[in-house]
Amino acid sequence: MEWLEYLMELVGRNNLQDILAYYEELGWISEDVRLDLLRYAEGIDFYIEKTDWKMSPDDHVRSIWFMEKLAGREIDRNKLSVVEKDIKKVRNGTEIYGL
Repeated sequence: MEWLEYLMELVGRNNLQDILAYYEELGWISEDVRLDLLRYAEGIDFYIEKTDWKMSPDDHVRSIWFMEKLAGREIDRNKLSVVEKDIKKVRNGTEIYGL
């Protein structure tokens, strides 16, 4: 529930379906998980709606963290710190991985 509330706070209730569909498209969640999350969200009293929204790379990293924890997987803090450093490089316009 905490992750759903986090997502709804970022994108608004009206855009929850879009972000979950995006995560499904990426293969981060399955269709069954997406549908279950939408059903759970119906029971959450959270009425913020947003006409314009954008998630930062940090927001997506936090989502991955939530997903890994919910799946019962241990998070490798070293890999997470590498991802966070790469995000900072992207923000600063520094080249990473030849991009």
